[in-house]
Amino acid sequence: MVTAYMKSPFIVGGPVCGDRFIDRAEALNQIQRLIEYSYGNILIFGNRRLGKTSFCLELVNRVKVPNSLVEYMSLPWGTELEASPTTFMQSVLLRIISRTALSLFSKKYSDLLLDLTKPQLFSGGYDRLLKLFDLARSCDRTVTRSVTKQVGAALVAKADLSEQQETRSGLGALTESEILALLEEVVELLGASKIRKFVLIIDEANKLTLAANSRLIRENLSLFSSKGLQFCFVATPQVLSSVPEAEELFHDKVEIRPFSDRASVRELTDHYLALIPIWHKPGTSFSDDAIDAIWKMSKGVPYNIQLLSSESFLRAAELGESKVTTAHVLEVLQLLLERESYACEGLWQTLTLTQRRLLTGLASEEKPTKVFSSAFLQRYGLGSASSAQRAAEALIDRGVIDRDNGSLVIADVIPFFDIWIQRMLSAT
Repeated sequence: MVTAYMKSPFIVGGPVCGDRFIDRAEALNQIQRLIEYSYGNILIFGNRRLGKTSFCLELVNRVKVPNSLVEYMSLPWGTELEASPTTFMQSVLLRIISRTALSLFSKKYSDLLLDLTKPQLFSGGYDRLLKLFDLARSCDRTVTRSVTKQVGAALVAKADLSEQQETRSGLGALTESEILALLEEVVELLGASKIRKFVLIIDEANKLTLAANSRLIRENLSLFSSKGLQFCFVATPQVLSSVPEAEELFHDKVEIRPFSDRASVRELTDHYLALIPIWHKPGTSFSDDAIDAIWKMSKGVPYNIQLLSSESFLRAAELGESKVTTAHVLEVLQLLLERESYACEGLWQTLTLTQRRLLTGLASEEKPTKVFSSAFLQRYGLGSASSAQRAAEALIDRGVIDRDNGSLVIADVIPFFDIWIQRMLSAT
């Protein structure tokens, strides 16, 4: 019997790592080979809610290449890192210094900050790294010079008197070339410790970051590669299409796609249920029909699979039932649609007639492989192909639809927005 106070073993929204990470073996192995044998930049790309961040975090934990370090950093929206190559590279430099300190000297970032107050206690490689850290963490550098000045010839002759005068000179913000020089020194320090490659995974590489920094990375790619520094950017296909100059930055590309079949849903649910502590295990299972329903409604998107599985599991627990059925899945889907109805309706009202008709077509057909064909255009009253294309571009820019293998799909800007459209149309 399932107890109503049980917590769901599924993870909705947050990254999935460690023993809760499943699937993606092929992509992980591909990245492993690229890191081991390639020095060019790598692009990891995929649409929203497909688990790119979880994949990257698992990559850091799982990929083991001799004499190499793999580090992860995320670039959130709305930061100055997006616009300036200098601030972006400064952030990269600090992240590499931080990981170097941890790996070579067992020093955390907080240790680096504390040790800046007592630099005289350190020597060798760590002293050098600490000085680089001090330079890298400040945008506005100053230097202090001490000058000895004689107080007076007669007094000095009698008492050897002198005084110290300190002058502070502003060096200004670190320039792009200075940051690159510091970065080169850190990489050389790694090489002295037999670390031949440093792979930095940069998540949320939005279009502003790539657009602003593509020149810097392209012009210094040979320097980075020769020193063993490899970038792995993570972005959506829309970012790449909006920044054509970024294409030449990447030697290899790895796509993260939805789960490939319903077996992945079965594997996920069985795996997560097995993680429930043995003293609290109720013998819960998902029926085959429930798995089919979750697979169909989620379209293989990991976030949606986790959400439907979690809510269905909790609903069965609330009813005191040990098997999750299609009825539970359909019930929680209805509740989710009701919860998101205000957001869905608000979005729908902001769309033009042509945009609504295009979404109607995408929601009504399984896989519209020829969205701009005359048959599709006529069936949904889209008018000319150019008009439909303008509507599609506007929806892509807003994140409402995504490109997918030469076609278009409704994005998860709101969970299950495609199903909301289907039910809205059937009610009219």
